[in-house]
Amino acid sequence: MRLTSRVTIAAPPDRVWPFVADPELMSRWNPKLIATDRTRTGPVSRLERYTLIYRLSGRPTEHEAEVIECSPPARLSIRLRDSRRRHPSAVSAVETYELREVADGTLLIQRLEIPIPLLLRPVVWFVHRFGTPTDTPYLERLKQLVETGSTRAACVSS
Repeated sequence: MRLTSRVTIAAPPDRVWPFVADPELMSRWNPKLIATDRTRTGPVSRLERYTLIYRLSGRPTEHEAEVIECSPPARLSIRLRDSRRRHPSAVSAVETYELREVADGTLLIQRLEIPIPLLLRPVVWFVHRFGTPTDTPYLERLKQLVETGSTRAACVSS
């Protein structure tokens, strides 16, 4: 199932890019991301692997991350696999960020492809589409950080 969110940010793509490509900066706007275990710092690079710990359903859950596409400052795709499921055929999610330059800044599109049983898909879609957030939506947090902050990082491509 694919869930899509979008936001327009009053900044050019190269200023938005570090916030989606650097897991340390991502943790500033995604409250579910509580820790990162990487051998390097800054934006990720293609084929890089590292570990992320999310707080899901109230408890820490470790995920193996693999960058499957990295085209700064336009597109980033990361495959996430629950570390408890070691089998190669274990289901994984793919998180993709697409940054498009528009007249008033950057249109950021986030797509999350997640394995959800067929019978639950209508419920998840309905909640995602019509549910009322109990807190500031994540992409709105990102928008606020970019528009008010000055954090910059070099883009890495390979």
